[in-house]
Amino acid sequence: MRSRHSKKAGRRLAAICGSAIISLSATAAEADLSEVVVTGSRIARTGLETPTPVTAVEKTELQDMNPRQLIEALSQLPQFFNNRRPQGNAPLFSGGSNLDLRGAGPARTLVLLNGRRVPSGNRYGAVDVSTLPEGAISNIETVTGGASAVYGTDAVAGVVNFVLNTKFNGFTGRVATGQTSRNDGANQTFSGTYGTKLGDRAHLLVSADYFDQDPIWSLEALQSRPWMKQNALVTDPSGQYTYLRRDYVKPSNTSVGGVINSTNALLDKLEFIRSGSSVTAQKLNFSGVGRLNGGCNCYADPQQDPTWGIDADNAVQQANGRHSAFVYLDYDVSDDTNIYLQGIYGMSKVRGPWFSSPVMVGSTWQGTIYSGNPYLPSNVQQIMTDNKVASFNMGLTGATRNDRQGGLGQYVVNQSNKLSSGTVGFEKRFTSGVLEDWKLTGYAQYGSNDQDMNFQDGLITSRLYLALDAVVNPANGQTVCRAALLNPTQFGDCVPVNLFGGVDSVSPAAKAYLVDKNTNVKSTYSQTFAEMALSGKVYDGVGAGPFRMAMGASYRRDQVRQWKVDLTDEFVYINGVSTGLRGLLNETQTGGYVGVRGIPTGFQGNASLSNVLFTGSIQTPDTVLEGNFSVKEAFTELSLPLLKDKPFVRALEADLAYRWATYTGSGAISSWKYGLSWQTLDSLRLRATKSRDVRAANIRERFDATAGGANVRDPLNNNVQVNGATSFTGGNPNVNPEQADTTTFGLVWQPSDLLQGFSASVDWYDINISGALGTLPQQSIVDRCAAGATDLCQFVKRDASNQIVRIDVLFLNLSNQRIRGLDAEMQYSKPIELFGGAERLGLRFYANRINENSTQVLDLARDYLSFEQPEWRFTTNVVYQNGPMRAFVQGRWIDKRGLNRLFNTGVANAATIEDNTVSSVFYTDLNISYEHLVGEQKLRFFGNVTNLLDRAPPQTPTTVGTGGTGQPSLQYDTIGRTYTLGVNYSF
Repeated sequence: MRSRHSKKAGRRLAAICGSAIISLSATAAEADLSEVVVTGSRIARTGLETPTPVTAVEKTELQDMNPRQLIEALSQLPQFFNNRRPQGNAPLFSGGSNLDLRGAGPARTLVLLNGRRVPSGNRYGAVDVSTLPEGAISNIETVTGGASAVYGTDAVAGVVNFVLNTKFNGFTGRVATGQTSRNDGANQTFSGTYGTKLGDRAHLLVSADYFDQDPIWSLEALQSRPWMKQNALVTDPSGQYTYLRRDYVKPSNTSVGGVINSTNALLDKLEFIRSGSSVTAQKLNFSGVGRLNGGCNCYADPQQDPTWGIDADNAVQQANGRHSAFVYLDYDVSDDTNIYLQGIYGMSKVRGPWFSSPVMVGSTWQGTIYSGNPYLPSNVQQIMTDNKVASFNMGLTGATRNDRQGGLGQYVVNQSNKLSSGTVGFEKRFTSGVLEDWKLTGYAQYGSNDQDMNFQDGLITSRLYLALDAVVNPANGQTVCRAALLNPTQFGDCVPVNLFGGVDSVSPAAKAYLVDKNTNVKSTYSQTFAEMALSGKVYDGVGAGPFRMAMGASYRRDQVRQWKVDLTDEFVYINGVSTGLRGLLNETQTGGYVGVRGIPTGFQGNASLSNVLFTGSIQTPDTVLEGNFSVKEAFTELSLPLLKDKPFVRALEADLAYRWATYTGSGAISSWKYGLSWQTLDSLRLRATKSRDVRAANIRERFDATAGGANVRDPLNNNVQVNGATSFTGGNPNVNPEQADTTTFGLVWQPSDLLQGFSASVDWYDINISGALGTLPQQSIVDRCAAGATDLCQFVKRDASNQIVRIDVLFLNLSNQRIRGLDAEMQYSKPIELFGGAERLGLRFYANRINENSTQVLDLARDYLSFEQPEWRFTTNVVYQNGPMRAFVQGRWIDKRGLNRLFNTGVANAATIEDNTVSSVFYTDLNISYEHLVGEQKLRFFGNVTNLLDRAPPQTPTTVGTGGTGQPSLQYDTIGRTYTLGVNYSF
C-alpha cells in the first residue's frame, strides 16, 4: 500500500510535468504537500513547472504492465530501446538488467536512486537496476533530455530516477507466481516493505525482495514456439539480389556432426552423420538456395531439421533471479535538521548457455584432420588414400548442447552481481538569518559491486586440437594423440577424441581431458561519492515570483579490479609450468612443440581468443585489469520566473544550469543547460531546453584489454593476408569526455473545461554527440595508416622486415552519433456511470518516434546499420475501476522498420535484398484485480496475462547461426503468452 503522502506526490507531479500518472484508485481527501522536487531540477518548487520533459510512472502502473520485474515493465515504455534483460541467447558480460534510453547505450543513461547516484554494476559503466529495492520504490521518473549540468556525467540520453517513499508507514507485501502458456519459464516473486515511526523523531523503513525465474532453453521449448524458424540471410544463387530471406537456414561449412571443407571435390561438403553407433559421411543435401562455398556459406532447407542443428543450444530466456534488502533510518535532530542512514544489499544472477563450442568455423578456426586418423569413417579414408589427400579442414559446432547432455556436457555461464552500498546524509533547513528559507543537503556514499562470471564445462581449446590429431601407435595398435606419441614428456596426458558425427562418441576420459569444469572471472567495482548542495531564494524577483538557486560540489572516485581466479584458465600450462602463451604453436613454428600440428591461426600463441576474457592490460604486463579515475565537480542552477498574468503570458520562467568538472586523465570540461517554460494560456504551456551534456569514459573505455588475433590484409605488402599477428583491444586512459548538444522543444496541454482530467504533451528532441567513444576495425586502422593517417600508425606494430606483428584497437574519440525523434504522451481520467456509478475510467498513451539514430566514424559514410529502430512505438493502457475491482488493458505497437537501411540504396558496394522490411507487431496485455478488506487489512488479488494473443515476433534475419529468430534487439517478445497470479497485502 502506498502512503497518502506518496499518492499526493504523484498527483502533484502530474500538475508539474503534464505527464505524470493519475492515480485511479485515490478517492479520499489527502494532506497538502508543501514542496515537490522533480527529477531534472535540484530546485524545490511549489506550483512552478520545469521546462525539462519528465515522465513519471507510479509503481502500481508498472506492476499492471508487467508484475514480474520492473525492468520488464520499463521495457514496455517507448522511451527505452534495447534495455538489457535476461531474454535471448547468451548472457551479456554486463549481467543483470541495464536501462537504455533512446538506444544511445546504457552508459549514456544515468540511473539515480532517490536522486543519488548508484554504483555501476561492471566495467561497462551501467547500473544493474535489478539489484535496487523494488519493494520500496513508489514511482519512477524519467528525464528524456540531457541533464549532465544538473546531475553530472552519463546523463547524455537522460536520467531515470527510482523514487523511494521513505516516510511510508505500515506494511505492504506481494506474492506472485507465473509461467508461460507452454508450461515453462516458471517464476516466483516475494516482497515486503515495512515502515514505522520510532518515537516522535525517528522513522525506519525496511524492504526485501526475492524473484526467481526458470530458464527456457530446452529443445521442446524451441519447438513449441513456431516463430523459431532459423530465419537468416542467404546468398541469392540467381544473382538478382545479394541476399534472400529464408527459414531453416544452415551453415554449409560447419554442423553438429562435422562438415569437411576441402579443395578436393570428392571430399568437400561431406557431412558426418551418426546412425546408432556407426558414422558415415555423405554430401550435404543442398537445396539450391544459398551458397555452399563463398557468399554466406549457408543454405536453406525446405523444412526444419528435427535436430535443430547448431540452433539447439539457443535460449528463449535465461534463468535469472534477484534478491535485495534495504534499510533507511532517519532522525529529526531538531525541527529543521534531519539525518539519515541508508543501506542496500542487492544480488542478481543469470544462468544461460554460452556460445556454441568449439568454434570450428571459417578458415581461421577450423580443425585439421589428417589422413590415418583411426576414427575416420572408411569411405572418407578411402577417398583420401586414393587421391593422396594428406588432410582436410573440418567445421564443427554444437559440441555442447542444451537439448541433451552430450559427451562434453553443457557449456553454461553463471553470472552474479552483488551490490553493497551505504549512505549517510543530512538535510538542514534555515529558519532565520541570512540563509532563511534555504536548505543545505549533503551525503557521503560508498558502494561496491562484486561480479562473478563462472563458466562451466568450457572446452580447453589448447587441448582440443591435440586430441583431434589421433594416430595409431605402431608399437601396440592403440589409438593415441600424435603429440603424446612423439612428445610423451610434455603431452603424455593427451587423450584422443572422436568428434566425427558429433559428441556421442566422446569417452569419459576424453571429456575429463578436454573440459574445464570451472573458469572464474571476478571483478570488484567500487564507487565513493560525496556531495553538498545548497538551495533557496536569492531574490524576490520581478513580480512573477522569487528567483531560486541551487549550488554545490561533489567528488566521485570509481575503481575496478578484474582478474581470473586460476591462471591455468588464461595460459597454456605444460607439466605445471606456464608457457606464457594463450595458445600452442605448431612444431614448424618458432616456439612450437614437437608433435603439435593442426593448430589453426585463430588459436595460435597469444593471438588465441580461446581462453582470454577481459584480463590483462595494455598499460601493464600482468593479467589483472585494474584502474581508477576520479572527478571533482561544482555546479549551480537558477530558476527565474520572468512574467506572470500578462496577456498571452500566464507565466514565463527560465532555468539555467552550469557544471564544471575535472576528470583524471582527461582534464576539465563544462556542461550547461538553459530552458524556458511559457504558460501561454491556462491550458497550454510551451517548453524548450538547450544543453551541453558530457560523458566521461567508463572503466572499460579507460583500462580494458582483451587479447586476440589479427586477421587483416596488409596494403604495404601487396595486400597479403596476415593471420598470425596479435591484437589488443582495450581502453585508453587519455580519451576525452564525449560532448552532446541536446535540444528539446515541446508543449503541454491541460484543458480545464469539457476535458477536465485530460493532459497531453509532445516533445521533439535532438541529441548530437561529438567525440563519441568507439573503436575502429583492425582493417580500417591498417588501411588508414597506409593511406597517410599517421596518428593511427602508432597502433600498427611491425617487425624489422616490415611485417605486421600486432595491432592495437583502442578506444578513441572518433565518431559522431545523432539521435533525433519525438515523444508524445496523453492521459485522461474521469468518473463514469456504466454500472451504477462509483466507477472511474482512465487512459494513458505513450509514443516515441525515431527520426534518426546514426553514427559517423571520422570521414567515413554515416552508418545506420547498428541503430536500426522502428520509426514509431506506442504503448496505450486503459484502466476501468468499479469499487474493489480494477481491469487494466494495454496495447503495445512496434512499427515496421527497415531490416538494414544500407540495403537497396544503390550506392557503391551496397547489398540488395528481396525484402528489406521488418513487419510491425501489436501486443496485448491484461491485468484484472480485486480488493478484499479484512478489517484494516487489504488483500488485492490479481491475474496478469502478458502477450494475451500470443503474438509472434517479426522475423529479423541476420547471418546464419545461433540466435533463434535472429532479432538484433530485445524489443520483441520471443517468449509468448505468460500468466502471473498473485496477491498484494497491506495494512
